[in-house]
Amino acid sequence: MGVTSPVVEELSLRDAVALALKNNADIAVARLDADASGYRTLAARGAFDSVVFANSAFEHAVTPQASLFGGGANGTLTTDGWASGAGVRGLSKWGGGSYEVGYAGSRQSSDNLFSTLNPQFPSSFSASFVQPLGRGLATSNARLQIEIASRSEQLSDAQLRSRAIDAIAGVEEAYWNLSFAVRNLDVQRQALDQARRQVESNQRRAAGGLLAPIEIVEAETQAATLEQNVYASQELVTRAENGLKLLIAADRSAAIWNQAIIPTTPMTPAPVKMALDEAVTRALANRPELTQVAVSEQINQAEERFYRDQTRPQVDLVASYSVSGLSGSPSSVQNPLTGLPSGTVSPGLVGGYGQSFDALWGARYPTARVDLRIGLPLGNRAAHANVAIAQTERGQLRRQRDHLAQAIEAEVRNALQAVRSAEARVAAAGVARRSAEQQYESELRRFDSGLATVFLVLQRQSDAVSAQAREIKAQTDLSAANAALRRATGTTLETFAVSLSPAKGS
Repeated sequence: MGVTSPVVEELSLRDAVALALKNNADIAVARLDADASGYRTLAARGAFDSVVFANSAFEHAVTPQASLFGGGANGTLTTDGWASGAGVRGLSKWGGGSYEVGYAGSRQSSDNLFSTLNPQFPSSFSASFVQPLGRGLATSNARLQIEIASRSEQLSDAQLRSRAIDAIAGVEEAYWNLSFAVRNLDVQRQALDQARRQVESNQRRAAGGLLAPIEIVEAETQAATLEQNVYASQELVTRAENGLKLLIAADRSAAIWNQAIIPTTPMTPAPVKMALDEAVTRALANRPELTQVAVSEQINQAEERFYRDQTRPQVDLVASYSVSGLSGSPSSVQNPLTGLPSGTVSPGLVGGYGQSFDALWGARYPTARVDLRIGLPLGNRAAHANVAIAQTERGQLRRQRDHLAQAIEAEVRNALQAVRSAEARVAAAGVARRSAEQQYESELRRFDSGLATVFLVLQRQSDAVSAQAREIKAQTDLSAANAALRRATGTTLETFAVSLSPAKGS
């Protein structure tokens, strides 16, 4: 009757959950998003990576001179030189400061009549630090972006957990629906077998003159009705199978599409002893939806702190220190004013590049400087408006959190009540099934003794079949109610020992 191959695949609920977590497209997307969030945090922290810089240049220049005091002969001044430098700059992780350390050196030569060193080798080393005392001290844009990225990483993790819980809940529902459909099909088949044996029995009794031929018709009608129920039940099995396969198969080429699934996890959930207060407490602590709102509130608080900081005046303390070095060869060019060589200089400046570096290393020519820079924003409407926006969003998030907590508590109350009701229904359905089976067996014995009619036997059979189906449905509803309670209290992942991680790691 089925449209699948005769190959049978036994599948437990835990195996179905594992397949869903492995193949679910939404979870795969959420894993990648969590992975990307980790990289975004890493990128934001890159704002504090130091930057090493270097430069090198060569220059040849001929410039006109309008005066002898410009140093040029024949109305022009020719200079040649190269320069190079290197250093490191960056932002401080604490206090919002910034720093820069650099070294520069060059070689310069010219035909300047007044130059005492030609060529000359100037060099310098400098270090500076800018420390905000007002705006930028408590927080800064770089630190804000890191906090937002880090919180967003937590948000992605919560979203991944939420997707996983939804996926598991969907698999549980589909699994129990299939389990019910398979067991119900077995019940309908057993009932059909009983009805066919009843037809054969009635035929033998009618042939012996113990029953009227109409009794055979009644039994055949019952068998035909039950046969229709078997066909309908088989369709339910196929639909339930396909519903589960959609959730656990990787794609349409998966082998499981051509297999009949037989659920192996029994419908015997452990009794739920959790009290309402405990269930609500667990839900408020575990539900990823509340985690997402809490993370959004933390991001909002960080933004508000930043915008409040932007309303403060700009007060920066700037400290710098530098040392210089200089050396060169005495110029042999004759000074036109004195008629003497221009190269009369201090012996400490005579030498090559090593002499200049030696003066630099010995800090012979230091310069220290401290500045205080103050900037007072006039109006600063953008910062004040951003603070107001952040405060408005804070109120929205608080109301969203309160409403969500209320909705979660209502969901927990409904789920726990559904479990209690389902437990009671299972107990009552068991009593009804046993009673219906006893009545059917009693009616068969009375029929064999000639004290009952075929109609009553068939009626008792119908009642027994219906009672069996109702008991299976009650057990299915209890299993589904337990799954819904786990989802409502946020304990689904804990129950199935699921550990989630990003796709590649952050």
